[in-house]
Amino acid sequence: MADTDNIYIKPAPEPRCQSKPAGSVQPDVTKDTARNPTDDLKEEEKQDTIEADAQVAQMQPAVVTDTTTTTATTEAIATTQYAANSLNEAKQHYQQTKHRESGKFEGGQKKKVRQKSAAQQYIDNVTQQLMPQIEQTGKQLLSATDDAVASLSASTGIAFAPINIPFQRRRQTFAVLLWSSMILIAAILNFCAFRYWTGWKFYLYLLWLTYKALYQTFHKDGGLPIPFVRHAVVWQWFRDYFPIRLHKRCELDASGNTSYLFGYHPHGIIGMGAVGTFAMLASGFNRLFPGVDVRLLTLKTNFYIPFFDLVLTFMGMCDASRDSCNAILGDTEEPKSLCLVLGGAKESLEANPGVVKLYLKSRKGFVKVALENGASLVPVFGFGENELYEQVENPEGSWIRNVQNQLQLRLGFALPVFSGRGVFQYNYGLLPHRRPIDVVFGKPIQCPKMTKATITPEIIDKYHVIYCQELKTLFDEEKANYYDKKQPLPEMLFI
Repeated sequence: MADTDNIYIKPAPEPRCQSKPAGSVQPDVTKDTARNPTDDLKEEEKQDTIEADAQVAQMQPAVVTDTTTTTATTEAIATTQYAANSLNEAKQHYQQTKHRESGKFEGGQKKKVRQKSAAQQYIDNVTQQLMPQIEQTGKQLLSATDDAVASLSASTGIAFAPINIPFQRRRQTFAVLLWSSMILIAAILNFCAFRYWTGWKFYLYLLWLTYKALYQTFHKDGGLPIPFVRHAVVWQWFRDYFPIRLHKRCELDASGNTSYLFGYHPHGIIGMGAVGTFAMLASGFNRLFPGVDVRLLTLKTNFYIPFFDLVLTFMGMCDASRDSCNAILGDTEEPKSLCLVLGGAKESLEANPGVVKLYLKSRKGFVKVALENGASLVPVFGFGENELYEQVENPEGSWIRNVQNQLQLRLGFALPVFSGRGVFQYNYGLLPHRRPIDVVFGKPIQCPKMTKATITPEIIDKYHVIYCQELKTLFDEEKANYYDKKQPLPEMLFI
């Protein structure tokens, strides 16, 4: 028989969790947990390690190893400190610079730097010499124009906007002007459709109007919100114009299984704070209350204006009818919430700076809707909403107030006589003033789910009183933070 000392035995491959054989270097990832590579880089490193193991296995001689020596070697390798893996940083640097670097090469060869012609060099030299003079002249012209505008403002008493205004403020004004002009834009589009559209375009327009009149229901079935429209960058400019800032006094359920009925106060002239908070999600509502899918409700007549109704619908707005409220809060598959401006159009006639009069004493329908659907009531107050416009004095009993009340009864909405600012001056116009709107969310009031037969007037009154008390507590505790301390703080009145 052959001598067993001359037999060579090839060692079995070691498991992957053990140390590598000599010649294979692996970073000690347990020493630096902050350098976890991405999934694609892990796969790349894994493939490189397998190939390196195969090469080492081929290069190693098949010898009989001593168990004691192998164990000591394994322990030494396991306790060795390796340099941190820099592949992740190198790959990240490559991803950031590959487009810049690739532009320097053409057909595998480095691009030749083209020499500028004498004419181009002359133009560049002249430009470099003239640019400081041009910039200086521009500054002088702007300064002279601002002086002329200031002189015109002093002579006429109208505060004109300066010429040299940052671009970001210009685009903020544009965003507010765009929203304030939506109905006018829609009216112009409808006029053009009737007057100038011909052929198939005109018949398609008539077909759409017929569909709206006979079959359109999405404005009372939860709407058709489009996230892209609700988060559009133009609404971020709208938010920053005032700005609109959100504050919460209590957390809401983030699981998405709870429906809420937000009551926004006051109505103001137009309700800019309600639109910016609950319709334009650029305000940050979904970050403040994740899991709450909200719909803002408005007058039903707004959805009878073609083109304008599409904008409202895509922003998640629905009509303020009882059927619409029940459809939104009664959705068991995807629980939703809604916001009602409870004062309604009539409250806009009380929108005066420094005055807080809310039409809430006799408005209890929203409590019944919350009880029927088991939704929690959340009072919300927008500090600064009434300060956006100046309204012509219209005390009760005056002729202008009587006319406004009659129009409100016949049209369904009020027509306040107000004034704001313009695009290029600050005294007159239909745009709101640049004044902050601080929207504060109160404590939610949980309402039990009840059937119509079991809801009594006493139960409605009970939760209505709780809601009014929570709203007044919110206002009294927060008003010192948002009203001018030099002026007497207003009191909240329910009428």
